Amino acid sequence: LNRLLGTLPECTEWGQIATLDYIAAHFVGRTSKDVESLVERVLPRLSHLNPSIVLSSIRIIIKFLEFVSDDMKVAYLKKLSPPIVTLLGLQPEIQYVVLRNIMVVIQRYPSLLAGNINAFFCKYTDPPYVKLEKLTILLKLLTEKNVNGVLMELKEYCSEVDVEFAQKVIKAIGFCALKIESAAERCIDILLTLMKEQPGSSVNTCVTALVDIVRRYPGRFEAVIGVICQSMDSIDAPEAKQSLIWTVGEYAEKLEGPVELLRVFVDGMADEPPTVQLQILVATVKIFLKFPDTTEGILQQVLHQCTEKSDNLDLRDRAYILWRLLSNDAMIQNLQAILLAKKPTVVSQEYTLARPLLEELLANLNTLAAVYHRMPASFGAPRPAVVEEADDEEEEEGDVIVLDSDATPAQPQPQSTPPRSTSPPSSTPQQIGRRASRERG
Repeated sequence: LNRLLGTLPECTEWGQIATLDYIAAHFVGRTSKDVESLVERVLPRLSHLNPSIVLSSIRIIIKFLEFVSDDMKVAYLKKLSPPIVTLLGLQPEIQYVVLRNIMVVIQRYPSLLAGNINAFFCKYTDPPYVKLEKLTILLKLLTEKNVNGVLMELKEYCSEVDVEFAQKVIKAIGFCALKIESAAERCIDILLTLMKEQPGSSVNTCVTALVDIVRRYPGRFEAVIGVICQSMDSIDAPEAKQSLIWTVGEYAEKLEGPVELLRVFVDGMADEPPTVQLQILVATVKIFLKFPDTTEGILQQVLHQCTEKSDNLDLRDRAYILWRLLSNDAMIQNLQAILLAKKPTVVSQEYTLARPLLEELLANLNTLAAVYHRMPASFGAPRPAVVEEADDEEEEEGDVIVLDSDATPAQPQPQSTPPRSTSPPSSTPQQIGRRASRERG
């Protein structure tokens, strides 16, 4: 090992990469002293101009951090932060590779780059794939200390020309509210401001994010429900419609005229996708259970639409089940316990790697596995395709495909035997019996 490390300064860049990767794959530290000696010899490689050499050096240090004391671990992590931030100033393609490796490292050591969160703020010249990776890392590094700065930055991104990226940023603002409870009110203010200043496609995403926040903190932000319902005319995305309809059914007793709000969707129910139709059905039943005296007509209309005019099996089956339960007085209480029960709170779902996969990727940084976030074994040679031998030689000839683009494609040969028919035979059993007796005679 000492001889390999001694030859590093004399090797070419390719040689240094190969040597560092070999050490990371085969060296086994027996004592903490051996590991510290190895890491100290590798640390100077972090200042190299070649980004691959820097990543290979980080791979070694990250792999053997578990074998050193806590004080040394903190010291080494502080030395890793500056070279990683430096790599983010290179070409976009290299930035993407570095960002994918960073996402693996911060899964294990989130404090590594907690003080350099500004390095992951998006630039106007960044390509979309780099912006998305930076946005994912920002949400992963989000804490109560830096949430205000991150929210200010995300608000600026909402005015991006790229509509798809702007919608992802709005979802990220809603995620901040779900992850950091103290920032929920600030996130709601930003979302409401966006709905006023940027009407259009952003309203759909804002409504979905607001409904998730209301569900995450029940009883705290119910004043937002009225604002959500007022944006009904600006909503056209199926996901936003589902969120709005769910809100009308869940908080019907706290709204003015919930039946009129729901009727807007019921009248155009036939033109909605199945997911929206399912939400309309459930919301209608909820409102009927809360106001049975004034909602029987709209309930009959929805049940008739779902059972008689819909071709969707899921929608039709659910409508029949609900109809059967509603027609039995003894089952209505059970239906109320199901539909009007207390809902579980929404949990923030951030990007997290499974433990076995994370362990493999930490040991294979600066490889394709760390870029694709896949097991290294999945990059093996594909299995050869197994060609099943056809029973009929003529059928085998019919499956031949000509690879030459200039040649005329071969036409499949007609089969010598007619294909099997899935329809019932046209002859009756008596006719088949008489035919068989003549053949025997």
